Amino acid sequence: MRFRLRYLFIGCGVVIIALFAYLFFLAYTQNQTMTELKQTTEYLSSKLQQGSQQALPQQLACSGVCIDAIQSATASLSLKTSTKAQSSAPKATTGVKEYYIPFGTGFTQNNKWEDVSGTDTMIDPANYGTIVSVIFEAGMRIPVANGTMYARLYNKTDDHPVWLTEVSTSAGVSTMVKSQPITLDAGNKLYRVQISTSLQYPSYLDFARLHITVK
Repeated sequence: MRFRLRYLFIGCGVVIIALFAYLFFLAYTQNQTMTELKQTTEYLSSKLQQGSQQALPQQLACSGVCIDAIQSATASLSLKTSTKAQSSAPKATTGVKEYYIPFGTGFTQNNKWEDVSGTDTMIDPANYGTIVSVIFEAGMRIPVANGTMYARLYNKTDDHPVWLTEVSTSAGVSTMVKSQPITLDAGNKLYRVQISTSLQYPSYLDFARLHITVK
């Protein structure tokens, strides 16, 4: 019985020693492989860097034909830029500004002048600097295209129509009509739009506004 146990212990010891020897061999082999892989990677990396440094001057080199083509393209671009700047210069030096003062919309079937509600507006010409022109503009229509529709600007503060603002149309579709150049009264005044239609058919004011040009 003792001999069997001795042989059993000896056998287990041999197996354990063989297992440790095998594990050591695997670790050594793996270490060698990693070392060789690292050396190979460093070698290839150094070769690639040397190759790129040698190839770079060749890639940047340009023949005489290449240089001529670059100079020709550069001259063309400079010419186009200069032409564009000259054509846009007059637009920047005009100094003219335009303002639009909207009044609103309205409807009438009256053959006498009536105020358009919601169009009251305070206007002071002094707020616009040097005025070049003021024009009253309106978009109007009579869907049945029968009769004539009228519109004008009215100075409610001084209680009189603004001279030369009366405009008219007989069109069945919305048509913009413009007054002659007018002069606004000095000071801050209350203005409103008035409309009428000759034959009392439904007539529409699609918009009304003052077009002020200043410099």
